[in-house]
Amino acid sequence: MDESLPTMFYNMLRSYIDADGFRIMPVIARKVDGHKIISAVIGLDGPNLLRFINGKYIQDDEIEEIVFAIDCFTKPGQGTRYNDVLNLFWWRRGHHEDNYGFVFGIVEYVPAKNKRNAIIDEINWNNDFWNNAMLTFLKFELYINSRSLK
Repeated sequence: MDESLPTMFYNMLRSYIDADGFRIMPVIARKVDGHKIISAVIGLDGPNLLRFINGKYIQDDEIEEIVFAIDCFTKPGQGTRYNDVLNLFWWRRGHHEDNYGFVFGIVEYVPAKNKRNAIIDEINWNNDFWNNAMLTFLKFELYINSRSLK
């Protein structure tokens, strides 16, 4: 059985981390025929990454699901242990309509000069602060850009 897209995404992270964190971010999509598309994005902030994902993948009827992340800094009181977190977006066509098709999670991490020494926690799907923050971000971006997700 194929591993889930979030698991694939997580398993790729150690390849993408460097001493500064994640300057290159993996993106994994699955088409309706089951084929996977693995790509990477460089230099896009959260709003521009969401616009790119929406235009390139979500608006494409051949895409069934996609996983991508936005790199953020944390503050005390956000339910995290480290200063850095990847905000994971898992979109599946026809699922979780109350969240525009998304499930949100986080991956906390500590970068290191040697990739093997970096700390990359497992995906946490239950961080209320960041899950609410990602949904608010998504709603705001959709509103100001007058765009919809399929």
